[in-house]
Amino acid sequence: VIHVLNIGAGSCQIVQCPHSHRVIVMDCGSSDASDDDLAGERIVNYTRNNGLFSHPETEILVAISQPDHDYTNKIPLLLEGHAVQSIWLGGVFDEYTGPIANFLDQADQAGVPINHGWPPNFHNRGHPIEGLRCGSANTYILTVNTTGPRNTQSLVLLLDYGDYRGIFAGDAEQVTEEAASHAYGALIEDATVLVASHHGAHTHGSNHE
Repeated sequence: VIHVLNIGAGSCQIVQCPHSHRVIVMDCGSSDASDDDLAGERIVNYTRNNGLFSHPETEILVAISQPDHDYTNKIPLLLEGHAVQSIWLGGVFDEYTGPIANFLDQADQAGVPINHGWPPNFHNRGHPIEGLRCGSANTYILTVNTTGPRNTQSLVLLLDYGDYRGIFAGDAEQVTEEAASHAYGALIEDATVLVASHHGAHTHGSNHE
């Protein structure tokens, strides 16, 4: 089950993994929200009302596509009081500033594994990432740290469960999308759901053909 939260000018997805109590938080930040969007405690209330973190065996993984605040600044609020099993970061670690920096520091002090510093244009040679496994679903890093500025370096993930595939593209730009397509073309072609790159914009070739 993929929850795409209406968080305003930002991105926030929470995935309940099949046949497990694992949950993956994929980004959660916003630069602005209207009265109709979730903000502040309403984000937390959404998770409570839907029982996303309520099971005593819940395992929470956090995957952040890149350091911009509209992808990160609600994560500390969302996960306050909840233990995190592992964290996966796209881009440059030192560029994670503001609320997310304190969150990462506390996680590090608690011994939570923080996966970052990927080589340029990393992908896992067509194999799923075992540490990011989503219950019965496989998780693939389509690309991360594609050569270029911050948005280009976005961590792009794909979940594969039977004949269902969901892509989470972060702020991917054209060169990022092309890198993902080059590495995983066949897997991407039959995708069921795409969370559009860069909030659906065409900036620097995002969402190109």
